[in-house]
Amino acid sequence: MLQYESFPLMLLVLPGGMVLGGFYFGVLWYTVQRLPTVARPALWMILSFVLRLGVVLIGFYLLSGGHWQNLLLALLGFVMVRSVLVYRLKPKRKKFVSMIGKG
Repeated sequence: MLQYESFPLMLLVLPGGMVLGGFYFGVLWYTVQRLPTVARPALWMILSFVLRLGVVLIGFYLLSGGHWQNLLLALLGFVMVRSVLVYRLKPKRKKFVSMIGKG
């Protein structure tokens, strides 16, 4: 059962999930940018994944405090950051110019 005393803490969980999302996707972006220049790209990806996953799982555990409502709010913050980044960083669409009939 949700207690009214925990409501102020719940207000911190959503931004905490957003911080975790920023960390996860920020490190992912950094890793992908570095792949062409590192000597062992597969190892770089694996280590990056383990680091990102470990930090995010520990963060979710700490933010949840044993309450599923907090975990849900943290996940919402995480997904919100992902949605914003996907929207802001999507590649620009180029207009397709047909070459049919041009000589």
